[in-house]
Order: sequence, then structure tokens, then C-alpha cells
Amino acid sequence: MNTDGLPSPALPQIEYLVLDAGGVIFPSAMPQVIADVARRSRRSEEQLWQFFNTNLHQAFWSGELNLEEFWTTIATFAEVPGIPPGTPAAVPVPVLTPLPHAAAIRGWASLVPMAILSNQRTEWLVPALERAGIAKLFDPILISSRTGLVKPDPAALAQLTGLGVPPDTVLYVDDRAPARAAARALGIAAIAADPDGTWVTVVDARLGIRD
Repeated sequence: MNTDGLPSPALPQIEYLVLDAGGVIFPSAMPQVIADVARRSRRSEEQLWQFFNTNLHQAFWSGELNLEEFWTTIATFAEVPGIPPGTPAAVPVPVLTPLPHAAAIRGWASLVPMAILSNQRTEWLVPALERAGIAKLFDPILISSRTGLVKPDPAALAQLTGLGVPPDTVLYVDDRAPARAAARALGIAAIAADPDGTWVTVVDARLGIRD
């Protein structure tokens, strides 16, 4: 029933399920990266975030800035040259360890085509998907550093109108309100990925999965 006491209109059947990566499939990587740098620096996390958002955000997520340049720039600002250890592309494995609902994701893939749309680095995300054994569940995998399109730019969300199904049959899950708003402006159904994972039951319901 809707708020007027009338039957709610039937929702369209979902024909494509699209997930963000950070905060949905994996924990968000950048907060953990910034926190790790802050632990080694006299700069606070707030200062590092301000520097990243002001100077690096667009170039980093779009792929314009390569990872070596990113680490060099952030380490220089943080006054901790030489971090992180290892190769310039390194990010700690625990940062991109799947969240507990990976089993649900596998189940959804048996019911409906799935894709990823994420502000992420290909060098980080693709190996993480492969380690988790779920890379083949998603097609396409739309990563900002590969496409050059960074959410919430409408052009980034417009990629979801090219999946070969009507926009209102696409269900998009993201933890960021601006990205969800941009998706809805295109007629795409978008739901919030809340930290406690209750969004999983919403996806189940939209896919017709019952307990």
C-alpha cells in the first residue's frame, strides 16, 4: 500500500543488477589508505582528506594520475616519503577483502545479469575481484580509472542506460547519495548500501527471493 492507502503500483522486474564496489562489495579503500598514511604522518586525516579532495580526487579516480604519481604526491604532502612499502600499485590486501554478503552476490548472479560501476582503480579492483573468485560474475565492469568517468558525473551514470534493458529495470546499489540521485535522474532504480548490510534484503525482495 502507498501512503494514500491505495495499492502501490507494481515495480518493474529487475533485468540488470549493478553494484558499486567500495562500500558495497568491498570496504571503501580510500578511507583506509588515508588513515594508514595519517598514522605515519604529522598530518591529520582531515588535512590529508582535504588535500586529496582538493588536488587529487578527479585525476586519481579518472586515471589521469597514475598510482606512482599518486603515492609520490600524497607521501610528499604527508612528509613521509617512501610509503607505502612495495610497488607503487600496492594496497594492503585486507583493504579489498569482500564484505560478508559475497554469498548473496553469487546467488543474485544466478538470477540476473550483474555489472559493476565504481570510482576505483583498475589496478586495485580487478585483482581484488579475481582473488575473491567473483570477477566473472560481472559484465561489464565499469571502473572510473578505465573509463575516465567519475561519479556523480551524469555521464558516468549514463553508462547504465547502455546495458540493453530499459533504465527502470536496472537496479543500482551505491553508498553515495549523489551517485544514487544521478542514477534516478536517468530513470534508474537506485538504493542505498547501508553499513549494516540491510540493503541485501532489499535486493532479494526486488529479485523475488523469499526466505
